[in-house]
Amino acid sequence: MVIFILIAIVLFVGGAVNFFNFRLTRNQSQPDGKIFKVGSAVFQVEIADTIEKHATGLSGRNELEKGRGMLFVFDQPIIPGFWMKGMKFPLDIVWISNGEVIGLEENLPPDHTLSPATYSPPKPVDMVLEINAGASEESKINVGDKTVLESRK
Repeated sequence: MVIFILIAIVLFVGGAVNFFNFRLTRNQSQPDGKIFKVGSAVFQVEIADTIEKHATGLSGRNELEKGRGMLFVFDQPIIPGFWMKGMKFPLDIVWISNGEVIGLEENLPPDHTLSPATYSPPKPVDMVLEINAGASEESKINVGDKTVLESRK
């Protein structure tokens, strides 16, 4: 009987450790080994290239480390709608089409309303970069800047 109780305790503790480890890593950006250059700025990015990753984005995370971002990649140019629902920190959104910045949304605050505001690019895009609020100004990102996605060496 004691052995069964010990096994149950070990399984419970192991499950709890795995759960909290998942929660901790979920709240941190995990770059995919990709470097994304926007003009002269450089960001380590996590790639969002599936419907699930597009839907989740950075929501639920406590922060995004400086110099990091999430790059949303689309199979074909679209006019997506982005919102700040579930966000815990403000963001800048950089709209990209054919390797060029075509627009910026800066200092977007988290939105906890029942009908959050939706942000869309001025024309179809094939990539969208989310970075910390103020990072686009600090990095001097402008409409017309060229972009390059590279693998980290």
